Amino acid sequence: SGDFQQFQPCKARECPAPKPCRFGDWHQWSACSDPCGGTASRARSIADYSNDQGAPCDGELEQLHSCNVGNLSNASGLYSCPGARDCEMSEWSAWTECSKDCGGGQRFQQRRVLTAPRRGGAPCTGTTRRVEACGTKRCSPPRDC
Repeated sequence: SGDFQQFQPCKARECPAPKPCRFGDWHQWSACSDPCGGTASRARSIADYSNDQGAPCDGELEQLHSCNVGNLSNASGLYSCPGARDCEMSEWSAWTECSKDCGGGQRFQQRRVLTAPRRGGAPCTGTTRRVEACGTKRCSPPRDC
């Protein structure tokens, strides 16, 4: 007679539930960089990175806004800010390497404030650090959870 094979079911591991990336709360705004028209900033970090099944983070890590803009007052009354200087930002850096080749990762990019605005000059706008999703293609063959 033929060969006899016996099969026994094994306990398959369950895949973890999708865990999306989660940003932390924004920190408080910084003090204004100039009493006569400057910039304030605030930052946040990534509180929880995603797992292979969850969505990666995509968004700003730092925000800028203008502050102390316009006329100021002192004991002598209102006065305008003399010697205005506009904000100047550097170019964006190259993106960092993606944290994962597949299954969803993050990469980061940053730039610097080269010249802070002063005395009512044009404010810095936008962000100095950002993150985006990368490596979003599905891992092939699917990884055993």
